[in-house]
Amino acid sequence: LLTLGLPPSEYISGGWNLLHHAIWGGDVEMARELVRRGADKKAKLGDGRTPLELLAAANLDRESHRALHSLLMGEVK
Repeated sequence: LLTLGLPPSEYISGGWNLLHHAIWGGDVEMARELVRRGADKKAKLGDGRTPLELLAAANLDRESHRALHSLLMGEVK
């Protein structure tokens, strides 16, 4: 979708954007690319949750969780 020109913070389905999908799915590389391209790390879901709050609810392995948490907190790029 990025290669088709979709802005990284564009909402695409059910109040979710690409970063929300990457966080929920544990896709660290996609999340990094989205943030690099300017995705809003504080964009809210339809229910008001931020990507960081979504991460807290995601069932991910420890390594992915740590990497995504660091990315969302601005500790790494």
